[in-house]
Formats: sequence, structure tokens, C-alpha cells
Amino acid sequence: MLTAHLVGVTAADLDVQVTADSVSIAGARKAPEAPAEESTQVLYDDTRYGSFQRVVNLPDAVQNDKVVADFAHGVLTLTLPKVVEARNKVVKISLGGTEAPAIEAGEA
Repeated sequence: MLTAHLVGVTAADLDVQVTADSVSIAGARKAPEAPAEESTQVLYDDTRYGSFQRVVNLPDAVQNDKVVADFAHGVLTLTLPKVVEARNKVVKISLGGTEAPAIEAGEA
């Protein structure tokens, strides 16, 4: 699972792309309009505005066609199912001419 906190960004302003080994999140955070009243002013704002992009390399390959995304309350959550690789089968051969049953890799 991958979680990104994107407060102040709407789903329409996001572009999420997933490959087998990386996730790219791009978007834009728009600055709020200035207060209409002259007596109201912003003293401090710790938010960065404008476009952004982040690429996260994944440690394991994922099935990018089965990714599930949820974006609620400024938090993007991606569920990334890993690729199920076929295990290599190892066949043990006895010298007596009979073949032993196949065993999964890692069991030998």
C-alpha cells in the first residue's frame, strides 16, 4: 500500500500512473483567492502552491492493471497487489532410474 498526503489538491488536479516497478504522482495545488475584506489578511501559510511531481520506485513488481485507488480528505491511498511469480520446480532424480516427485523451489 502507498499513501500520499495531498491536502488542498482535488482529484481533478491529480495524475497518477503506475508501472510494474514505480508510481508517478503529479498534480497542481492552487493558491486560495485573497480575502475579500481588507481587514482580513493571511499572516502565515505553510503550504506550497503550484505543480508537483513525485516518482516512487517500488521494491517489488506490482500488477499495475489491478491497482485500487482511494482519494478522500486529501489522502491518496493506492493498494498495489504484488506480481505472483511462478515458482521454479525442482525435480530430484535418483540414480536408480526412478524419478522422485517434483518439489517447490526453496524446499530442497
